[in-house]
Amino acid sequence: MRRPVFRLHSLACALALGLALSAPAEGPAQAHSLPTLGDAVSGDIPLQVERKLGDEIMSSIYGDPAYLSDPVLQDYVRSLWLPLVKAAKARGEIHPEMEDRLAFETFVLKDKSVNAFALPGGFVGVHLGLMAITQTPGELASVLGHELSHVTQRHIARGSIVGQRQSLLATAATLLGLIAATRGGGSIDAASAVVMGSQAAAIQGQINFTRDMEREADRIGFGVLTDAGFPAASMALMFENLQNVNRLDDGRFPYLRTHPLDTERIAEARNRAGASLAAPPLEDTHAMMQARARVLMDTRPERLDEWQRAAESAERRPEHPMGRDYAATLSALKLKRWPQAEAVLARMQSRTMSPPARRWLNLLEAELALARQQHPRAEAAIARNLQALGKPMDDLDVRPELMLQSQIAFTRADRGPGEQQVRDRLQAWVISHPKDFDAWQELGNLWQLEGQTVRAIRAQAESSFAMGDLIGAIDRMSAAQKLVRDNTQLDPIEASVVASRLKVWRQTLMDRMKDRERRL
Repeated sequence: MRRPVFRLHSLACALALGLALSAPAEGPAQAHSLPTLGDAVSGDIPLQVERKLGDEIMSSIYGDPAYLSDPVLQDYVRSLWLPLVKAAKARGEIHPEMEDRLAFETFVLKDKSVNAFALPGGFVGVHLGLMAITQTPGELASVLGHELSHVTQRHIARGSIVGQRQSLLATAATLLGLIAATRGGGSIDAASAVVMGSQAAAIQGQINFTRDMEREADRIGFGVLTDAGFPAASMALMFENLQNVNRLDDGRFPYLRTHPLDTERIAEARNRAGASLAAPPLEDTHAMMQARARVLMDTRPERLDEWQRAAESAERRPEHPMGRDYAATLSALKLKRWPQAEAVLARMQSRTMSPPARRWLNLLEAELALARQQHPRAEAAIARNLQALGKPMDDLDVRPELMLQSQIAFTRADRGPGEQQVRDRLQAWVISHPKDFDAWQELGNLWQLEGQTVRAIRAQAESSFAMGDLIGAIDRMSAAQKLVRDNTQLDPIEASVVASRLKVWRQTLMDRMKDRERRL
């Protein structure tokens, strides 16, 4: 299924109300008395309008090569994000209407720059470069908590109405115009300059307001972070980590180079922590996910070779052994150096580790076995995880295992009952999680193997719809309907579903066109 291709490497810089961890700050004494700014304008931009804007932007991001469909890292980020969302609800930062209207979802971009950002509608993006420099789960969670606070305090909606009260729809045009302008590997600095100039012209005086937004996101984000159970020192440690990266910057991180961290913000974070800032030891789970981010953000053969050889070097770097060996195994896997990958994996498996770390290691073994077409071994590794997790197959916590199972079933030369079982699990999954476009695509692949062309095309159409590509969804579902009409022997229930979905989507498209005409 072909998708429009955009380049989003500078999107985070352009949108940033996020990471914006480097915006100027005022003194720490003022931070504690800062009022909550979100309530004053919460009614100016309806939540459903903000969500519509976010959905439109995300439909472009989903189709971009920078979007990372990696179930392992997606699951890890989500495992840090959900406790923050739960804490924000308990604190009253997320009221019932906001919870119902906004997405509160995270996604990962394959980008080496150190960044994270909040989008309209409750979407928060994380760059692999940011994950690669974090030393603890709390550090990464502190950034997510900061971005979550941008969402809950309606900073994006507020930013669009100050000054000349630019509408969210005009903001959408600006953001989507940036996406188009940066196609084909355009200049990051030039694109950022265009956006910053556009913002300055459209919203006079917004910079001072944005400083207050950043201070508010720090303050509320800290409360959410600690209520979610993360160490109080995490935000200050993350600030210092970012400052160190900035000092050592070799040009890979343009955002930090052009927006240096302010020492007063670090001081405020230290004051809020109110305790020892000694960094906790790097735990196995985070070390492995940090290593995965480092490998996946730069998969050039020469870089993979460096990671793989680091585990064999007599002069071991002062890195976490699990992280070092995980990076080496994954790199050797991608280089198809099977003996080296197996040797380092075996060394990792011989160590004592926590159940969460053992889970990620089992998934790494399954990936390696799948790459070597050792399907029974891959299935056994996944089975160990499922037994340990003890959760139903439609639970979000088992998504990495389910997605890997579907890839195993798709690549097996021998068709059997196992394929049908995985297909049934995927079918149940998309019923519970209809917006999971990757799962729909995997289901379509398995239906195609079975020779069920109509069902395969319908799954592809549902995948397009979940990505926000309504026209593509209608195109694929129309193709399925044509096959139904040409073959009267097909399942009448399937034919009815095709006709029903196509009718709804066409009506949705007509409604959108009428809505746009009214806005012109």
